[in-house]
Amino acid sequence: MHLHRPEGRGRRTVRALLAALLLCLALPALAAARTYDVTAAPYLARGDGVTNDRLAIQQAIEDASAAGGGTVLVPAGRTFLSGGIRLRSNVVFQLDGTLRQSLDVSHYDTPPALGPDVPGSNLNWDSNAFHNQPFVFAANARNVTLTTSGRGTIELGVAVSPALDIRLDAIGFRDVDRCWINNVTTQNTIGFNITLVRANSCDITGTYLNSKAGSLGSDGVNITGSQHVKVLYNHINAGDDGLYIAVSYADPRFVAPWRAPDVGGAARYIEIANNEVVDFGEQNAFTLIPWGSLDPDQRNVEISDVSIHDNTFIADVAQAVDCRCDNPWRGTRRYFQDTDRGDQSPMTRFSMWNNTFVSRNRIPNFPTWVGATFTDSTFGGLSGAPGVIRNTPSVMNGDFERTGSAWWSIGGVGGATNDPSSLPSAAGTALRANGGWAGFVLPSGTTTTSLVQGVGLESASDLGLPLVGITGAARYTLDATVVTSGQPFRLLAQDTCTNTTLAQTTVSTTSARRISLPITVTSSCGRVHVGIDRGTATSGWALIDDVELRGQVVGNEDPSLRTVGTWGRDWGADMGGTHHHDNGTGNTLTIPFTGTRGRVIAPKLPSYGIASVSVDGGTPVNVDLYAASATWHAQVFDTGTLPYGRHSITIKVSGSKNAASSGTWIAFDALLVD
Repeated sequence: MHLHRPEGRGRRTVRALLAALLLCLALPALAAARTYDVTAAPYLARGDGVTNDRLAIQQAIEDASAAGGGTVLVPAGRTFLSGGIRLRSNVVFQLDGTLRQSLDVSHYDTPPALGPDVPGSNLNWDSNAFHNQPFVFAANARNVTLTTSGRGTIELGVAVSPALDIRLDAIGFRDVDRCWINNVTTQNTIGFNITLVRANSCDITGTYLNSKAGSLGSDGVNITGSQHVKVLYNHINAGDDGLYIAVSYADPRFVAPWRAPDVGGAARYIEIANNEVVDFGEQNAFTLIPWGSLDPDQRNVEISDVSIHDNTFIADVAQAVDCRCDNPWRGTRRYFQDTDRGDQSPMTRFSMWNNTFVSRNRIPNFPTWVGATFTDSTFGGLSGAPGVIRNTPSVMNGDFERTGSAWWSIGGVGGATNDPSSLPSAAGTALRANGGWAGFVLPSGTTTTSLVQGVGLESASDLGLPLVGITGAARYTLDATVVTSGQPFRLLAQDTCTNTTLAQTTVSTTSARRISLPITVTSSCGRVHVGIDRGTATSGWALIDDVELRGQVVGNEDPSLRTVGTWGRDWGADMGGTHHHDNGTGNTLTIPFTGTRGRVIAPKLPSYGIASVSVDGGTPVNVDLYAASATWHAQVFDTGTLPYGRHSITIKVSGSKNAASSGTWIAFDALLVD
């Protein structure tokens, strides 16, 4: 196990003072409340590390809660053996001693299951920790505090064999409003160290969290569907993901009492700062898990308003930062392969700055790869990361169906609706004629009024166009169906990196029209806002729908791609730095595009076989991707001239190969679109 890296005495002192200040500011005022010492009468907990003290500790908690609040003291210098305990509303649980997990199932109010995984389950990673009640647990409560005046410790039990483990989270809070977890230490955790599920207004500060060595599945801090959360000045040593933000809906594993039902919940207003996070296992120091794509209303499972700064993220084997951006409970794919493009909950207003990322054994050119779609996001100060993390050029939820305004940023009065009565009468009529669900803006005077989405637009050089003989500026087109009250609104693309307008056009049509806005890009920007604003209109209304952003290049990371099989990402001298490949016979990758021509770019390698390629479901042709030595960004297929409109190219693993080839792999790098 890796412990936190040594610090200078001055730095450590400053951190200690800051943590103490945070504790003083954070804890609720219960000065007049009684203190319940678990070793005093009538509780008489032994604290000898052998006797089961659960009933004594739990009774003190119940008495404090029944009295309207108080402090339950677990004294320093002693070890209290216990089954799981449950914290209650308005109780400060002051753990000054050591709370040791019992391995005797009879010591628990709800007997836990033994072993690492659920017996007979056909679900991946169906850990018993998802089902067993956490060791220190709170649910449906308010004003819950877990703290220490010294260095209180939660010590998880170590069984003689994995089959006898009682795998559970050290600390788990569900549906708790206002909570504080301060300064405590965990040891030997084989479940998650701290889990918040649908919590609100919670602070985690100054903790020392330590997973058991070799314990895959022992994450550090898990923030799921929770809001107004601060994670500050913590030291996390995790055997799995060190710290992650998640949203979830209808996860089939969550059927046991403590996490079920999985009804979703947005993760919003989260600050993660001044932490040191070490993943000494095989996963990532910081991870995003947006697994809410099954929710009918994506606003319910949005990750937004997140600030991550001044942290150190260290991963021994995997990556310092990553996103599991493919929901494993929807689609046809292997677990954790991240191959279903766009199968994720929306993420918006997300910033990471002034962090240090260290991936000790990752491919050097991609030490902080984030395979995600971030909208309206800012990434900066990525010390240790040579590359720039940019947003996708694809518009998400351009038709506003099901999901309201998720993914889109609203200025002034705007958003998305399916309710004509919520709009001015004429706008409601236009909404009905449009078939329902559209974005809208309602300006009033000169107040900023806009509905925009953050996208990443890259220059020709960053797209890799010179590699295939294309020079000059990169070209994009923004298409949208717009109808207005007749006032002059504006369809726009605004480069917020340089605060310049890349393209704009005035729209005042009173009947729904398809508007195309050409955009020329000479320098890359990961924060281009595309959408509609009030222009010079000071009243009236505008509806926008069926928004699509098209570029010269459809990359292999584009969320519009659809895959069947186990397509994996690999790195090379590709146009975008990566390509996707597969060798499962019959597996397919489909690339939708709008235009008059598509040219497939792919690497050709000694182990590559023959791809079967078809256009718009037509007769397939064989394309040989074998080359005696590596050939990058080769044009391997051309559709020729097509009628302007929507088309698709499907690439299929044929399972056949050139006699000289050593394998049947095929790959896709990018599609050039005319």
